[in-house]
Amino acid sequence: VHVVRPVLNRIDTLIQATVTDGQGSGLFHPSWLLCVYQRMFHSENKSLMREGVCHLLELQVLQQQDFAVPFSQFVVGSFMNVLSETSLFCRSPGQSVGDCPELAVKLQVFLVTFFTSLPSEDRGCVLLQLIQQLGCKHWCAVPLLFVCQALSKLPPSPLLRLSGLSALREVLRCTMITHQVLLRGAAQCFLLNSALRLTDVVRAK
Repeated sequence: VHVVRPVLNRIDTLIQATVTDGQGSGLFHPSWLLCVYQRMFHSENKSLMREGVCHLLELQVLQQQDFAVPFSQFVVGSFMNVLSETSLFCRSPGQSVGDCPELAVKLQVFLVTFFTSLPSEDRGCVLLQLIQQLGCKHWCAVPLLFVCQALSKLPPSPLLRLSGLSALREVLRCTMITHQVLLRGAAQCFLLNSALRLTDVVRAK
């Protein structure tokens, strides 16, 4: 971690220069940042993995469409894969039992920022891909719970159609079937809340 942090600090400086210069991704292309995250997410060092996740969750430049769009496939792919790591959601020192883990709180803010930064015509497709990621692989109960909680915080918008509801059903039917009953029930409540807030009722009929 002590080797990587100076690199991330230098990248932050380059990103800020890009934003200040007003040239979009002209000075610092998002692909460079994706390469750094890929290396951190695939590290056997859990501390390094967590450092990469936290850096991405706090990446303010994703408020800009020029960065949010190139990041969309990375978020629904590699980022969702690393979020399935249970150790990321441990409580920080000083937190009490029942407190939401710090990373889970950051994830809620990140998803809202990320989706609102995407072009409106892309949001439904990206959300569908994200939900499909929850249903196509094994997820442990704890990370799935906090991802579902973050989805329930998205602002109301008719993003989900029939395909989206079918993807949610697959998560309920396949991914959660073996989870502990209380964690499964909490995650199901978050998914139901997400469906109520995000369903395009007219087109879902």
